[in-house]
Amino acid sequence: MCRWVVYRGPRVRLEDILLKPSHSPITMATEHYVPNVMREGSDIVDLLHVTRRNICDNLDGFGMGWYAGDVDESDSKSCSGGDGGETHGGKEKGQQHVKPLIYKTTKAPKNDEEMHCIAKEEESGCVFAHNRASSAGAKDVMNCHPWSYGRFMWMHNGTIARFTAVRAAMLDEMGPEFAAQIQGKTDSECAFFLFLHYLALALTRGRSANADEKPFLDAEAATNVRTTAAMLADCMEKTIKKIAKLVDSVCDEECRKRELSSLNFAITDGVSVVGARFRDSRMEPPPSLYYAHGIMCQRPDGSLKFVEPGCDADQLARAAIISSEPLINKDAAMDLQVDWHLINANHLVVVDEDRDLTVRPISVELDLVAEKFVRRMKWRAFA
Repeated sequence: MCRWVVYRGPRVRLEDILLKPSHSPITMATEHYVPNVMREGSDIVDLLHVTRRNICDNLDGFGMGWYAGDVDESDSKSCSGGDGGETHGGKEKGQQHVKPLIYKTTKAPKNDEEMHCIAKEEESGCVFAHNRASSAGAKDVMNCHPWSYGRFMWMHNGTIARFTAVRAAMLDEMGPEFAAQIQGKTDSECAFFLFLHYLALALTRGRSANADEKPFLDAEAATNVRTTAAMLADCMEKTIKKIAKLVDSVCDEECRKRELSSLNFAITDGVSVVGARFRDSRMEPPPSLYYAHGIMCQRPDGSLKFVEPGCDADQLARAAIISSEPLINKDAAMDLQVDWHLINANHLVVVDEDRDLTVRPISVELDLVAEKFVRRMKWRAFA
């Protein structure tokens, strides 16, 4: 399984998130800290599930994405992105439509001098970082996360079960124009364009110039379109539910034992962020996912501390980090440990335009999470 980190807050140097913390995204490639993932009453089978989804080397690729422009400026100000980023005037706070910049490599991030130089020079208020452990798709830059399209960025930790069989149905659902945008071979990139299909449906309310065509956003339209946190969250939930349903259908058609997917997705438009911790099971936990939220301060040793803002504080001074693992190690002081919260299984975490953070359940139909048998030292019924 992969590891990923999202930062959303005031502009910081990328190194403050990617390099300086004691348990940085670079460290997560080979070392792991996943507190509280074992539930009370857990047994050896739970331990095996947790280990399988969280403890492995993630050295099949590294990627990071960031917005060079200030996405929080009002429309009365202008800004420009460097090295290919660009800004288009907007009418609402945070709607500058800055395109993200993307850096990807198959090198181990610890030894990638170019990545370290970028992290020490660039600043951003919205950052994605991803260490890949391949499940579908070869070790190739084309298959590294994150992906971008217009103003949107996407990444994934997990696997879509039976993807080879499900892929055709996903492409059919999104339509040929979105399908043509897919360049790599991964289940994660395919899920991104399925999400964009649902976003296009939401933006057009299902209408298309031709009744036989599915709504489509080209890259320019996807740069200028206005979206909200609520819209991103709704489309994320639709994407997850559709994938789970398609996998279930394929397993039924092939008379196979039902297989499970892990769908820890992240999406941003540069202003709002939505993350998901999901596995279509009531017994098996998804890969780990945590958040920290508040006024973020960096200590001399690189540790990040989050405190609640005062009642008169600027709410946009707050920051949020959503991460596969806390950006602290097991030896960190307790006042740092308490900042990090494990997101419940099958929940979304949403950071909105005002940087309020909420966690909400993903409402999946019971027939998608029904498990007839679970191995707990012996087979036993579970409904």
